[in-house]
Amino acid sequence: MITPMRVFAIFTLFISFGLLKEAKKSTRPASFADFSAAFHCIWVATAIFYHDGFAKALESGGVYFVEFWPMYVFGRYIGSSPVRLRKVAKSLLLTVIILTPFAYIEAFTGFSLSKLINNVMGGGGETLVTEPRLGLNRAAATFPHPILYGLFCSTMLGIFAFTFRGPRFKWLLLGLITVFPSLSSAPLLSVVLQGGIIMWSIFFKGVRDKWPILVGLILLMATLVHLLSNRDVITVIMYYLSFNPGTGYWRMLIWEYGLIEVLDSPVFGIGFADWRRPAFMVSPSVDSFWLLTAMRFGLPSIVSVLAILIYTSYRMYNGRFGILSDHVVGWATAMLGIFFVGVTVHFWASSFVLLAVMIGVGVSLSSFKASYIHNLKVERTMKTVEVV
Repeated sequence: MITPMRVFAIFTLFISFGLLKEAKKSTRPASFADFSAAFHCIWVATAIFYHDGFAKALESGGVYFVEFWPMYVFGRYIGSSPVRLRKVAKSLLLTVIILTPFAYIEAFTGFSLSKLINNVMGGGGETLVTEPRLGLNRAAATFPHPILYGLFCSTMLGIFAFTFRGPRFKWLLLGLITVFPSLSSAPLLSVVLQGGIIMWSIFFKGVRDKWPILVGLILLMATLVHLLSNRDVITVIMYYLSFNPGTGYWRMLIWEYGLIEVLDSPVFGIGFADWRRPAFMVSPSVDSFWLLTAMRFGLPSIVSVLAILIYTSYRMYNGRFGILSDHVVGWATAMLGIFFVGVTVHFWASSFVLLAVMIGVGVSLSSFKASYIHNLKVERTMKTVEVV
């Protein structure tokens, strides 16, 4: 199905090499990340070919490539300029503000903006029905599922808080207000997680090593949970941070049996075939992007994405970004939220594109040339002098 998003992705594909060239003017080489992104798409197509032949690999693998690679490059282009990044952030902020009233109308009345748009356009779109929670309808706004609307709003929190000036606490409040109508536990967890990072940045503003200390505390807490519980950290998060304990238990089962499939087919995965599970697990749905990707296309597909994130995080940790430090922290905060949401949510449609864009933005942010940062500092200083 050709959607407006895919039309934009196809257009971006044709100009992707120009966008990447433009991004490299202000950033150091990031060949490993770019190679890993391309390898990810190639491996997915190879895995599909292995299971279903050339025609399926061309169709499904081609769609996957169009939705990931050009949007990754588009993210590289956005992240290579603080001015572009700020303009995009302003556009996203406006989008969130516009969608929020419609989300609350849907939550209280059941009026769905996405269904209205689908009907006006002649139907054909996917309509997903979800059960009410807390006496309210789960709002999806213009997204195909409430959890994707919640993911979009929660992702923006870290970016807004560190990109725009003013009290950062207000962005945490905005995150809670915008995400709540989705009534989805994973996006709300993302808001809480990012909110904790925002509050940490406020209370320990003058502490030089506040971020290494925070990472150490998180690792310590994860270790304590592992030692004091008979379950791993991911299982504890899925079980206790769900609206419905039954949902948490179901996700635990998905991970348990899904990992068995990954270990049994680690190279090319199982493709789009059904996965083995107990008879009472009727639904074939796998609520985890990281797990489902590994199940379908093998470990190389997911390792290539995680390798980009590790590579980017390493560069950020060891870099000196000066006046761009807030942009870097904002991306890292938002990406951490996305990562944890991906443990219990599968990314598809616009959410998958958002992931690709965010990965590309992070690669560019982690790779700014020292000379470019210096010139930005001088330019900002000159503007300040002119104002005075």
